[in-house]
Amino acid sequence: MLLVLGSINIDLTTVSAEIPNVGETVIGKSFSQYAGGKGANQAVCAARLKSDVCFLGRVGNDAHGDFMLREMKHSGVDVSRIETCEQATGVAAISVDSRGQNSIIVVPGANYSVDRAYIDRHIDAIKRCDIILAQHETPISATEHAFSIAKRLSKTTILNTG
Repeated sequence: MLLVLGSINIDLTTVSAEIPNVGETVIGKSFSQYAGGKGANQAVCAARLKSDVCFLGRVGNDAHGDFMLREMKHSGVDVSRIETCEQATGVAAISVDSRGQNSIIVVPGANYSVDRAYIDRHIDAIKRCDIILAQHETPISATEHAFSIAKRLSKTTILNTG
């Protein structure tokens, strides 16, 4: 089993001819809402390739969190260990211009509430996995703790730094 420890974001994407400069307003061509977050994206891709995937992460107790849980579950990701919390679900506000260039602001929200105590509550998932994959979109202290446990259990660890 692949265990992904990572971020869960809602991507709010606007497309316009140009990305506005500071203090400038432009008229957009389109707006879309997508499931996102590097961790969630990696988990969904692996699940769609028929891998057994379990996810560790947190979402807010809000509509974006509900949307993300539905999308991930629909793609075949085991979301049973994803916890909700008081912080809002992570959001990425993405502006894309007509040349495909983008500008992104990420508000981590619930992603930054993943901590050592959360990892300890889900240590059984680390025991069950073969591989644990993480990124740099949740606190590094939680990732280090999870990887330390995984190494003691002779699990493969992968840190995607990109």
